[in-house]
Amino acid sequence: MNVLVSDDGLQHYALGRDVELAVVDPERRFGNGLLLPSGPLREPVSRLASVDAVVTNGGAADDIPAPKRFPMRLAGERFVSLTTREELTAAEFALRARGQDTTAIAGIAHPERFFEHLAALGIAARARAFADHYGYQPADLKLRDAQLVVMTEKDAVKCAAFADARMWFMRVAADLPPEFAEFLLERLARARRRPDGSQAG
Repeated sequence: MNVLVSDDGLQHYALGRDVELAVVDPERRFGNGLLLPSGPLREPVSRLASVDAVVTNGGAADDIPAPKRFPMRLAGERFVSLTTREELTAAEFALRARGQDTTAIAGIAHPERFFEHLAALGIAARARAFADHYGYQPADLKLRDAQLVVMTEKDAVKCAAFADARMWFMRVAADLPPEFAEFLLERLARARRRPDGSQAG
């Protein structure tokens, strides 16, 4: 069975879909509750009632309106060099960064979460936030005072072409309860069946 996953595809109604998952930050929630450009939402909060499930990124939030909710946390932190692909555990990277001038960059929707995550891992870094979906240019990464530069994996994809030996990204895994895998596999199996009960090829 082939599965195509679309990020940020929920509001593109011309795009066929068999399973809809919405990700909600349980801390920031829905901002002022208004749609773009007056607020942060691409769809009204009421849209959550029609998705298959909501994944709460950062912990449980039982009051978010949705048919099903699954808490998610980031785990398994590994730090990877953009140039050599050397890989270190969080403890190893924190040791390497100790005593070095380290800058953390992030061009994501909530960069503070990344910076706080690094601090919780014992990595002291000067924070530099860019706009979400920022298109990095070589000049953005000159950072002449930085001996180490650490970024998200999302940012690393955009910076790989002009990275230097100082640059690392943090790779994480999504930690979800076993019930989520059971739920998703059941939904995919259901989608594979045609309306007449036969199996799709």
